[in-house]
Amino acid sequence: MEYLKKDSAKANHFRTIFERTPSRSLTDCYCKPSHTKKQIWNAISLECAIKHGSSLKVLSYDTFRFTVAFVYPDPETGVCLIQVDTPTHDYCFEW
Repeated sequence: MEYLKKDSAKANHFRTIFERTPSRSLTDCYCKPSHTKKQIWNAISLECAIKHGSSLKVLSYDTFRFTVAFVYPDPETGVCLIQVDTPTHDYCFEW
């Protein structure tokens, strides 16, 4: 996982998308998601639950891939963090 600075351009970009995107699940985006897409969604949903996260949603999607994000509290400091999982990278940054 790549940790981004709170006010970096990439963190601000993801934060803006997260705030503007309505709450969407995998089945809101795909009529019949593939088995692989379901497995990925379930793994990220489990990770969100383990981290006591909330607001799990699909930020963007196309025919082949999707990007997911959720908010969770840092276990040590309690600071609110956003985790963004893309097909190629995982990012985390302070809200």
